[in-house]
Amino acid sequence: MDDYRSKYRSGLGGSGSAQGSRQGLFVKGGIQKSNVEGGVAEELVTKSHYTEERPDEGPDPKKSKMEMIHDEDYQKKLFSAAQNYMGKKQKQDLMDNIRRFNWKVQNGQKSSRIKANDIKGYLHIWCNQRRVTPEFDYKELGNRHKKLFSCSIQISGLDFVAIKEARSKKEAQNEATWEYCNKLAELGFMEKEDFPKKEKVATNAAGSIPQDWHQIVTSEHINEAGGWTPDSCQKRLMTFCSTEKVSCEIQNASMGPDHAKIQIAELRLTLKKYGKEFYAKEQARTKKTANALVSWSIVKQLFLAKMIEECGSRVRRPNDIKNIASGAPRNKTTLETIDESTGDWTLDTARQKLHEFLAKRKIALEYIMEEKGMPSHRIYIAKLDFTIDGKQYAYADSAANKKAAQKKTALELCMRLFKEGKIGANIAGPGIWMNPRRAAAMNNDPPEKLKPPKPIKNMDKRERDEYACKVKLESIMPISNFQTATSLFMDHIQKTLKEVSDRFLHEERENPDNQAKLKSGEIKGIEALREILGVMQVGALAGQINLKGETEFLAVLMTKNKPTFPLLEKLAHKISEHMSQTYHENYKVIVSRELGGLELFRLAEPRVTILMSVASPKCRPALNLAEDVKPEPEDPTIEYIPNDQCIRALAELRRAKWYHVCAQKIQNCTAVARIIRDMTLRVPTWNILSDWNIQLLVQKALESAGRPLPISDGVQRIFSCLAGGLIIKGGEGIIDPCEREPVDAMKDLSDQDREDITSSAQHALRLMGFDCLNKILGIPSLEAIARQYDTTAPENPEDIKAEDDPTAIPAGL
Repeated sequence: MDDYRSKYRSGLGGSGSAQGSRQGLFVKGGIQKSNVEGGVAEELVTKSHYTEERPDEGPDPKKSKMEMIHDEDYQKKLFSAAQNYMGKKQKQDLMDNIRRFNWKVQNGQKSSRIKANDIKGYLHIWCNQRRVTPEFDYKELGNRHKKLFSCSIQISGLDFVAIKEARSKKEAQNEATWEYCNKLAELGFMEKEDFPKKEKVATNAAGSIPQDWHQIVTSEHINEAGGWTPDSCQKRLMTFCSTEKVSCEIQNASMGPDHAKIQIAELRLTLKKYGKEFYAKEQARTKKTANALVSWSIVKQLFLAKMIEECGSRVRRPNDIKNIASGAPRNKTTLETIDESTGDWTLDTARQKLHEFLAKRKIALEYIMEEKGMPSHRIYIAKLDFTIDGKQYAYADSAANKKAAQKKTALELCMRLFKEGKIGANIAGPGIWMNPRRAAAMNNDPPEKLKPPKPIKNMDKRERDEYACKVKLESIMPISNFQTATSLFMDHIQKTLKEVSDRFLHEERENPDNQAKLKSGEIKGIEALREILGVMQVGALAGQINLKGETEFLAVLMTKNKPTFPLLEKLAHKISEHMSQTYHENYKVIVSRELGGLELFRLAEPRVTILMSVASPKCRPALNLAEDVKPEPEDPTIEYIPNDQCIRALAELRRAKWYHVCAQKIQNCTAVARIIRDMTLRVPTWNILSDWNIQLLVQKALESAGRPLPISDGVQRIFSCLAGGLIIKGGEGIIDPCEREPVDAMKDLSDQDREDITSSAQHALRLMGFDCLNKILGIPSLEAIARQYDTTAPENPEDIKAEDDPTAIPAGL
């Protein structure tokens, strides 16, 4: 017994055996045999309690038919066969319904066209016609912070399934429906021509409004915008607005409930000096995204209009972009016009200008701030109230923050002061650097109105008359901004006509007949083929006697051959095409048959119109021709411009050249002519005089004086010449120096008109003798003008005469 126990313990790895841990291991179902010598005896472990005896089951017994039916494998095979049969049957039924519907369409019983507003409605109508039903299945994906919705569409009888994911169920359903319909169109079941337009889903759900611009702006959109993205365009837009001196304020609004609020951004960019306007309105889930999208939309429009460069290129101004695109050389001295309503002051510049303007006058500037509304919809109101020269200025505006409200208020008051002439326009811009430490460099305020050099009562008659004439000239002189716009318009017209003339010359040079004539020497030089010779200003604009408020001016275009209306049509098309490609200003060119020329309109502010007549040296009447010499006959198939219109245009051209050479060298000739021309517009008696009559009359009167005359003496000499009977019947008269034969320059005036003008001039001399020149000029009395500069001086009835209405015409004129 002891021997048995010792052997058993040693076999189980007891403490009495040194090799117990290596001789045997317990395993499930028995003990693993040890490969060590002297291990456990087999007879000791064959029938231990770790072993399990299993009876011999033998072969499986045969199952009955009922047991086989309830078997799981058999059920799977049976279900698969039934499913295949139903799929084939549904597909066959679908094809039968499609054939039946097509047969009805062919017989005219049904219409194949489907009218639907969206793609889902289109799919339902298509399925109803074929007696099938689309099956939509939705699933939610992701966590609650970034939840996605999956939509799958399937139609019984078709193996294709469309699955799409989006941030809302409706958007996922819309995208899946589009994919399914496109697949059916590829298989020939649908017609893509019948599909409705694919539009963005417009709902207040979170998924239909973009949270990031990457969801709606693709690479194709970015390439179309010149590489600008919503992230990179905002700084460029601010630079553009600062350069062009326009305000770039984005209007923000919100709509919808708090859990699905939509932010709306709106921006309108008005460039009055170009006559253009850009507008964009975008919406997004956040204000930042909406502002980025609306800025990108405006930058895209500016790029397509060739007003900004591509992304990554050197920053250029709009005119530089146009010059580079057209290949024209850059003009270093570019004229700039000013917005007459704002003075080019913007939200970013008006606030500082107003502070400097009031600081010079030692006026304390304090904004009165108010708050209104709940914290979520709070607005701030900024008020300003101050007095300058006895006039009170007050304004209030509101915005979403304090700084924006102050900027709006300052801009409105700055614009009001600019219109009244108290502050100047904003001249700071590219190429114009202003030193903020030098007050003189920053001061662009206009000079004060013409003050009397000394008290009115201490002036003699000549000083009073001279001061009255200067005050009148100041009121009728065109503003500098309008003169700049007119000069810019004429400069563009001249450059455009030069380019068009070069194109016509190139076409004539490529003509084989002209090439043969050039080689034979029949045509001397290429310039002999040039059809468009040049353009020149005539009338009031050429004589620099145009008045404030006038917008229509005259010009003459010279051609080599007799002008025709087909030539005018071709010129109008070429000029309009070249101007639209070269300049940003909106110009319009039309053919005027009444004028016998072209009408060119500047649609940007300020507006200018040029009436351009067309003439040719061949339109002049032939002189001293022999009897057997006949003028060159005109082609009856060509519609020529009437010859009398061309002759009048040639006469205007000669007069403009003569006045430029002879009259403008005389001192104060232009000033006196401008005063007399203003009088012809106010007084009906003088209205019969043309611009040429005024220019010739003033030149002859001042030239015959023999010495330089002040403005008032020049006006008095004009009245003296007319009052002496210069133009009445039997008088000396004025010979037209621009005609070959001696012709009276005022031949168009009747005898009654001549007598009326003479009588009016005599009455004007009497008024000047009684110190009433202000009544002739149509201005207030000098005492009333002086009181405008000294509002604190008490009125003295003995020194101040009764004032008349300055707009009233004195009796006798």
